[in-house]
Amino acid sequence: MEGLKWVMHGQAPHLTGRALAKTTDISLRPVRRIRRAYQLQPHRMRPFKFLRDPSFASKRANVVGLKADPPVHAVVLSLDEKS
Repeated sequence: MEGLKWVMHGQAPHLTGRALAKTTDISLRPVRRIRRAYQLQPHRMRPFKFLRDPSFASKRANVVGLKADPPVHAVVLSLDEKS
């Protein structure tokens, strides 16, 4: 997807079918067929927030490791705090 044109619609940028067709040098019709075949709906992207916690990667690895391979005779609790 590198080098593709993103078009601004309101506040969110998204890739239009025409921009994708022009960038990839194919017509709009195959782009629409591909989107339909793979059920791609780029206009329905949900926004997400970037985490500002610098130690998030290590925390995630710990949580995933505990859930994947819990210690013997242990109870693993996962809590989410709201801020």
